Amino acid sequence: MPNSFQEWMNELNRFAKDAHHKGMLFERFMVAYLKTDPVYADKLEAVWQYKDWPDRPDHWNADNLGFDLVARTIDGDYWAIQCKFYDEKSRIHKEAITNFTHDASRKFTVDGEEKAFSYMGSLQETEFKVR
Repeated sequence: MPNSFQEWMNELNRFAKDAHHKGMLFERFMVAYLKTDPVYADKLEAVWQYKDWPDRPDHWNADNLGFDLVARTIDGDYWAIQCKFYDEKSRIHKEAITNFTHDASRKFTVDGEEKAFSYMGSLQETEFKVR
């Protein structure tokens, strides 16, 4: 079993059938990571892939928006999180960032109360290598 973050990323790369599958695996991995990592586990009450978010408004795209994960903090705030699992030579295009900030700025309703994302973050596989 892999012991380091980089070993996990190597396993995901090896196991993935194609780039889309690799992205899906990375999103699932990041859900588990955010739920169990000591930095985040005490702050987050729940983490979902966007498609599984139970409070996703019906009129929002069911497949994907500009973000991939949604987290709810223990204080009831919501985070929009974009996941990117690119190789080191790839770049994230401006359009992806623009879509992310636009979509994560949308308001939504939870139990009759209007909400907005209080945090917008991007998790990138390449950023974890420098930690």
